[in-house]
Amino acid sequence: MLTLRKGDTGKLVYYMQKRIKKMGEKGDGISADGFFGDITEGAVIDFQVRWDLVADGVVGPRTWAALMTTGDELTGGPLTVKEEALEMVMDIVGEQGASDAAYLFIREAWGWVGSQEKPWGSNKGPSIRRLVQGTQVTGQLKMKESEYKKHWKIQQAWFFPPWCAIAISSWFAEAFEATSWDDIPFGNWFGGVTQTMNWAKREGVFRLVGDGKVKPGELFVMGRRGSGSDEDDAMPEHAGHIGVVVFDDGDYVVTVEGNAGNAVRSKRRKKSDLIGFIDWEGAN
Repeated sequence: MLTLRKGDTGKLVYYMQKRIKKMGEKGDGISADGFFGDITEGAVIDFQVRWDLVADGVVGPRTWAALMTTGDELTGGPLTVKEEALEMVMDIVGEQGASDAAYLFIREAWGWVGSQEKPWGSNKGPSIRRLVQGTQVTGQLKMKESEYKKHWKIQQAWFFPPWCAIAISSWFAEAFEATSWDDIPFGNWFGGVTQTMNWAKREGVFRLVGDGKVKPGELFVMGRRGSGSDEDDAMPEHAGHIGVVVFDDGDYVVTVEGNAGNAVRSKRRKKSDLIGFIDWEGAN
């Protein structure tokens, strides 16, 4: 789940406030208005004290786990939090008019949240091997060599490359039960951000931030600096990271991203920090 703190706004704050109220921590007139202000912070601290959590007013993983329980004991755990959050997220996705294809794609991507590299920095590991090896199409689970590099006949296949874009192709393949890379929107196994952007521009489905409404399931592209990807550097104007838009949240988008801090993570990205969006459903 995403970490929430005082000053945050949006649908996730609204959902958290509803859970707080349902759990009996109504505070001093807390209302589900989507704004994390002083009253909400106080209610969160009260809740954390009762559940013997760090009472810092920040809604992190353990506070989310407690909020997702239905009894009086902390039994939620990370998996339960993710499953509960999935249903909430998919409700929002449906409200924002996602197509059936986008719905399947987002649901697939969200299911990978929390999967991470092992060891960190290796771009591989047991929990992400289906993503980095494109197993749905290649059938390969072993991690001896990079199936992506072999696909493109890139030398040094023993070295695994950054995988934020590789994950996008793999999520498409998994969601649509592809038997060939021809079966995904790209028509091939893309693994580079620039490669994906160039395809989108040729297809006429790339647009800059601020040009049109953001739809659930679209891809976002951002500069390397601040992305958390392996190619983080001081050139924000260079496309270096890509992920999936789960839903529009005003000035922000909620996302699922591979290779974000060596893992699949959900983040809340400010639109003004992004370069643009790819409407893959609009491609020929």
